[in-house]
Amino acid sequence: MRSWLEENNWLQGSFVSPDDVEILRSISDEIPRGSYLIVASQSCDVCAASKTEEYIEFSIAGKLDSVDGNFLFNKHPRCLHIKVIDNSQDEIGELYFELRADDKIRIKKDDIEGIKKIQPFTDLRLDGQTVEQYANWLAGRYNRPALPTDFERLLNEQWQKRKREKTTEKANDYILGIYVDVSPDRDINENESYLVMLLFLITAEAEKNSEIMQQIHNLSTQYVEAMEKAAMKILSADIKTEQQVSIATFKNYKRLFLDSLSYKNNTLIPIVHL
Repeated sequence: MRSWLEENNWLQGSFVSPDDVEILRSISDEIPRGSYLIVASQSCDVCAASKTEEYIEFSIAGKLDSVDGNFLFNKHPRCLHIKVIDNSQDEIGELYFELRADDKIRIKKDDIEGIKKIQPFTDLRLDGQTVEQYANWLAGRYNRPALPTDFERLLNEQWQKRKREKTTEKANDYILGIYVDVSPDRDINENESYLVMLLFLITAEAEKNSEIMQQIHNLSTQYVEAMEKAAMKILSADIKTEQQVSIATFKNYKRLFLDSLSYKNNTLIPIVHL
């Protein structure tokens, strides 16, 4: 027997209508007034019977006037900015929202059903790519890969993270992520140095814009120069779209998060999430 959530086509990334958010506030006082709710649970968990999966999890989202490129495309593990399709008018528009990793709530499915079998809010919708980014961002909170402490320290000594973030701002809307393949994948001894393969993953739109491509090339050069000053050997520095990188190649890379987590030699290497 299909659950009422499945019948109403609830999926990961679905919005709750503002009116229904107010109804849910009677169940959970953790929901701030004026906020939006987006389904964070995986679609299969959403549709599962309450006996199998008792709760449904939501991200609490706040509306923005504009997005910050530093928080687009999962660049930051604790904060995500997304562009949302607005179907509320005759002409399709775009709205912007901010989500924070810790701003989530869980509500029992039976408690929701006891008040009202709510339906997804179709005025606001995430496209397929944004749903995928949202899902990866949620998962990356728990299994994002970490770089060796020495690698982070050496790079930061030559080019502080805050300055790197500031420098990337102009091109951030077109950079999906900055990735590195570092060898050895551990802290190094005094007589060792890191071998680095650098990868800038960019949007297809950026590839068609010579001015944007020049900005990204300049940024890539700055990364290379900083790493070389840190006594690292750069084996390659590529700028490619998602379509130009094979899965087999991508598995070797780890992302340079804006707020990264390092690990010591005696800890387990985190699973790389793609």
